[in-house]
Amino acid sequence: MDNHLITLIWGIAIFIIVFVINYFLILKKGYKKIEKNKTPKDLLAFSVTTKLNVGKKKLQVNNNISLINDNNKLEKSKEKEKNKTIEDFLGFSLIIPKFNLDINKMNLNYVFILSSLINSFIISAVFVIIYLIPWDLPYKMLIGFVLLFALIYALYELLGRHLVKKGWVKNGKQKN
Repeated sequence: MDNHLITLIWGIAIFIIVFVINYFLILKKGYKKIEKNKTPKDLLAFSVTTKLNVGKKKLQVNNNISLINDNNKLEKSKEKEKNKTIEDFLGFSLIIPKFNLDINKMNLNYVFILSSLINSFIISAVFVIIYLIPWDLPYKMLIGFVLLFALIYALYELLGRHLVKKGWVKNGKQKN
């Protein structure tokens, strides 16, 4: 087979592998861990209702009680672990303030799929282009880094504009 065809097949295989790993193993599992950390296991909350009879009147008092397990090992592990948010996890720490996006309005599954597609395309496109260039290794690496950063900037800029058009902006105000 032709060398270009083999390279293209490898590029498609890398695209599929990176998409599956990024979407299912990184984004979905990480999102589940973040959601679990929002309600810590060491917090026990319950409500107590007390009914009192005072003369002919009946009083009902609701008390919300929360007990926190004070464990030194748990505190030390939490200090070591950074409290991740969705913004940090998605890697949108630059795109969210730039386009004034509201993470609560977003359909996260849709954003996960788009982010995985973009990442997969960037990795596979740089691989295919670098593999097809018949230059020495230092020049290939230089072109690879330039392509990598250019594609990251361009495609995430387009993603940010797309998310703004979807209406996922804070307070309905758009930044230019």
